[in-house]
Amino acid sequence: MRELSEPRRALLELVKRAEVVTVDEAVAATGGSKNAVRAHLLKLEEDGLLERVSVDAGQRGRPPLAYRVAARAKDAFPTDDANILTGLLGFLEARGERDLVDGFFASMWKVREAEYEVALAKQRGAPEEVETRLTALSRVLERHHFMPRVEVDADAVRVSECNCPFPASVRATRAPCRLEAELLGRVVGAPPDRVRYARSVSTPCVFEWDRARRGAR
Repeated sequence: MRELSEPRRALLELVKRAEVVTVDEAVAATGGSKNAVRAHLLKLEEDGLLERVSVDAGQRGRPPLAYRVAARAKDAFPTDDANILTGLLGFLEARGERDLVDGFFASMWKVREAEYEVALAKQRGAPEEVETRLTALSRVLERHHFMPRVEVDADAVRVSECNCPFPASVRATRAPCRLEAELLGRVVGAPPDRVRYARSVSTPCVFEWDRARRGAR
């Protein structure tokens, strides 16, 4: 979801807190001009963050224009889910339940591997060629928000994942990273020779194979 301007975010939060807000109520609460407030509300509606509702005006005439938060707006409000997940995984590991944590992520990567097998069956090219296999894998990684970049030349194979889609999990355990490297190894045909995990949001995770030494095709 794109970044909201300060006036629009303030209006969205106002509607969230009040449940339903008319244009006149929004004007009174924000101190803005009626034209400006109406324009912001209409833009929030256009973006799918607000929806119009009918309210009882308590008098004859045209009912006032009113808004409530739309379902799509849920991602515009902060949650503590990431911290809770990190805490849950740390809690389980601290109490000797590492096998349970590993089992969960193993099942997740098993599903990803099954998706890869389906993608490979549909992929053009010889499946014994590493380029074909990595193209199929890239489709799966892209679907799950890894933002992959694959480079294959005569000397090396390099898979860079420019986005980590589960940072809250990685703060507590490296299990998903280890299992991911294992899957990549099965796809390429050998474990990675080098792995470099992302240290910040601006750096990728990088998995590299030396083709000459490994004899990867």
